[in-house]
Amino acid sequence: MGLAEKIVNLSRLMNTELAEARAHSALGSTCVWRGEFGRARQHLEQAVAIYDQDVDRYLPMQQTSVVPSRCQLAWTLWMMGYSEQAHARAEEAIQLATRLGAPFSMAYALMYTIVLAHFRRDHSVIRPRAESLIQITQEHGFPYWSAVASMLIGRVLVGEGNHDAGIIRLRDAMGTLRDTGGELVYGYALSLLAVSYLKAHEAEKGLGVVAEALKEIDVSGQRMHEAEIWRLRGELLVLRGSAEAEAERSFLQAMQVAHRQQARSWELRAATSLAHFLVLRGRQAEARSSLAPVLGSITEGFEDTDFKEAALLLGQLN
Repeated sequence: MGLAEKIVNLSRLMNTELAEARAHSALGSTCVWRGEFGRARQHLEQAVAIYDQDVDRYLPMQQTSVVPSRCQLAWTLWMMGYSEQAHARAEEAIQLATRLGAPFSMAYALMYTIVLAHFRRDHSVIRPRAESLIQITQEHGFPYWSAVASMLIGRVLVGEGNHDAGIIRLRDAMGTLRDTGGELVYGYALSLLAVSYLKAHEAEKGLGVVAEALKEIDVSGQRMHEAEIWRLRGELLVLRGSAEAEAERSFLQAMQVAHRQQARSWELRAATSLAHFLVLRGRQAEARSSLAPVLGSITEGFEDTDFKEAALLLGQLN
């Protein structure tokens, strides 16, 4: 983080828009992975605004991050509860990468767009785009991107009920990530594996993955998925059928982390899990008071699965 901040300060001394855009993009990207989403949005929007002044000139330059800055902004916007804006930015990144015609840029845009679809639980687009990403990586030798695509197809398989095949594919892809220096994405991979074990009703294995993920967060400082990891810990404890108080604390911790990070999408998901937990224990009033303010803070993405599920539950509580 310190290095990224120095780059921003140096860019101001250089007094060129290109240097400033690159610096804002670098600092914004760092903030995304650290879970500082408000700050990430500020810097990434500044980078995008500069590039948009003359995108035809900046796009082909090797030293610019026209496509990556949009991709990272898309993730940031989703975390902060702006699902529709996130989708629009991701599609812009795909269009720009297609116009550029550079395989690496196309792979980069596809990966971010596929992960965003997973965040939004829009699984219909994941497999075809992941297969396109694998094709590009095989043609141009990008094993890291290929592993990410394979990992996401594994998660789709789990969602389709092919638990064993999906988890095997996920684990194989995670091994490749480690081998190719994919430490940055590994924390996200652990969240995918944890939710896969939850879907497969394998609580103990899932809790082991969650413990590893929380350790990775403490060591690396990469807190982008911290709230979701705590939520999954709560769900897995409920599945195991013991430690109810600890499960509730995990849901509350997920909400607290998400609120601190201004991550309303993660907060909504955690609030919904907590509300379900409370309802099943006859604590309807607490469930309503936990869920209602979070749902009320969402201003778009009303057709997303997370919003619909939360709205349905709150309607039943009212």
